[in-house]
Amino acid sequence: MNDKPFDHQLLINFIDGTASETEQQQVLAWINSDAANKELYFRVKDILDHQRAAGISPQDIRAQWQQVQQALAPRPRRSAWLKYAAILLVAIGVAVYFFYPETSRRILVKLSLTDSARMILLPDSSLVWLSPGSELQYDGRAARIKGTGYFDVKAHADKAFTVQTQRMKVTVLGTSFVVREDDRRSAVVVSSGAVKVNGPQQTTTLHPNEQWLLEDGRSRKEQVNAALYTAWKEDDPYLQNTSLSDITDMLSLIYGYTISIEKPEQLKTQTFSGRISLKDKPELWNTLSVMYNVTILKNERHITIQPK
Repeated sequence: MNDKPFDHQLLINFIDGTASETEQQQVLAWINSDAANKELYFRVKDILDHQRAAGISPQDIRAQWQQVQQALAPRPRRSAWLKYAAILLVAIGVAVYFFYPETSRRILVKLSLTDSARMILLPDSSLVWLSPGSELQYDGRAARIKGTGYFDVKAHADKAFTVQTQRMKVTVLGTSFVVREDDRRSAVVVSSGAVKVNGPQQTTTLHPNEQWLLEDGRSRKEQVNAALYTAWKEDDPYLQNTSLSDITDMLSLIYGYTISIEKPEQLKTQTFSGRISLKDKPELWNTLSVMYNVTILKNERHITIQPK
């Protein structure tokens, strides 16, 4: 999709909810392929939302798209497309922006353990990747989650975005972070920006590559590699020089396992670079066993790793 001229009609259909499943996958792939594409998506969605709020007909807005598109080169640069979005916003009417009401459409998504991770577009233009076995509720910039979710929040100057779990509340204006909670622990890992975490009798602020972990009633803040905690969004992420302890920390956060490594000093120098499926299936544990030359024993929610 990146090699073709920008298909404004496809993007409009995607935002309006009329795109086919194949078209949705094309647009999602395009959004995720480049930061500039994601920025353009947010701008276009804002434009179309403002258009609807102002009562401008779909025919009128599409005619404006076509007029601006014809004024651009057949293969415009990204910067030109960002300018294009700004031009269209002016065409719709700047005043609409200041009177656009915050949408309060409710969303409920539940994934089974056999599902793949799913990307969800929220009404405020924020993005959420939900891991298998997780549940998300959303209503007007307030989200409640069970399980694991990676949030890429669209900033709104007048209203913060909140994520509520059973044990904590996370408040942000515009950032990206992972929230995870199971029966024993709660965790927040920040990829970009900053978040405020309200836990039991404690409030703390997190910045990129910081984790707040609440486990067995005790909390701590520590430095982590945030990229590892978002890798599960992809079916087969590429890991770079990843130690066994790093990957077990990540899997513990994602799936809620208690993982212990026997004789860790024998394994601390071993690292892995390459692609791996992080789905909680026998293939994952077999791969880890081969990669790090270890024996992996599973007993319900506890995993023991031993050097061979």
